[in-house]
Amino acid sequence: METGSLKPKENEVVRARVATSFIFLVSGLGYSSWAPMVPYAKANLELSEASLGLILLIFGIGGLVAMPMTGWAVHRFGSALITTLASLSMIVFIPLLAIAPTWEVLALLLFAFGVADGALNVSMNAQSVAVESHAGKPILSSFHCLFSLGGLLGAGIMSLLLKQEMTLFASALCLFLTMAAIVLCNCRNLLPARADIQTKESHTFSLPSGRVLFYGTVCFILFLAEGSMLDWGAVFLCSAHQYDPSIAGIGYATFSVAMAIGRLTGDRLISKFGRVMIVQSGGLFAASGLFLLVTCPTGYLELVGFFLIGLGASNIVPIIFGATGKLPNISPSVALTCVITMGYTGMLLGPAFIGWIAEVTTLSFALGCVATLLFAVGLTASKIRVQTQ
Repeated sequence: METGSLKPKENEVVRARVATSFIFLVSGLGYSSWAPMVPYAKANLELSEASLGLILLIFGIGGLVAMPMTGWAVHRFGSALITTLASLSMIVFIPLLAIAPTWEVLALLLFAFGVADGALNVSMNAQSVAVESHAGKPILSSFHCLFSLGGLLGAGIMSLLLKQEMTLFASALCLFLTMAAIVLCNCRNLLPARADIQTKESHTFSLPSGRVLFYGTVCFILFLAEGSMLDWGAVFLCSAHQYDPSIAGIGYATFSVAMAIGRLTGDRLISKFGRVMIVQSGGLFAASGLFLLVTCPTGYLELVGFFLIGLGASNIVPIIFGATGKLPNISPSVALTCVITMGYTGMLLGPAFIGWIAEVTTLSFALGCVATLLFAVGLTASKIRVQTQ
């Protein structure tokens, strides 16, 4: 495995780590800032539930369309340039979403927002893999921790601004200006294209290998589990545990906090116990938590289940991304694009499959199927191999 023609200096790597951390924070802020806007869009445009669902699906389609093209662009122009362009493009759409006058315009804006978000997912992870490689120690979990933190802050800040009786556009504009300042102050410190991880045959644009598809399948399962907690967690608490709908969101909140805690400590745990052990224990923890959620009869053990799912799943995706970016004989941008796209597909389509299975059987059985897949991730952890330089 070769890196660029010139190895970056230590202080350049340190600055790039800080800059990449802020980009992940902005990504989380931008992604989650849309959530508080959804009720306003539904009311202002008089959308039905079915129409709103279709429009929201367009956001995910935009991401899926962008990812393969982004892999080529990162391979050609470097992750720093594409990360900068994608992050600025994504945040530009946030205030525009707040003032969409018709459902057609909203759908078009959401598609473009999804394209920018998908491009940023690929490019910032390619940059993070390069930074970790030059740093010489596990640091990917800290980046993803900041994405999780941004996710918690984005929706929270928007909700707080709206509660202060600011208009939706003014609230979105404040968030946009904050994120734009963060990106512009940090993009110059990203590692240049020459420092991106390159394969020995860097001029080729290889097709994904079996190893890439295996890593993609693991990400599909993890994103499926996260999407299930987001879309079905509250429903399950209401139907199976008689939670009042007003507090049913506590399940996903518990999951999110546990994931943030896991990623905050993940780099140290990976350094101490190794990647295979963390994936193995994480898969088994997450599976146990989901089994606990669907089988516990009463009490608040279901919230323990949410916590275990978030804690167990927290570091598996960063580890998989790191391993993918260092595979030999394939462009890291191509490999990461395939893995991220497969994972994103799990987030987008997986919860729908859960609904179909639940319609035929029960929601408990459907979630139990996800737990079985997480258990399989733990059992196959030994197949993860990280190429060292």
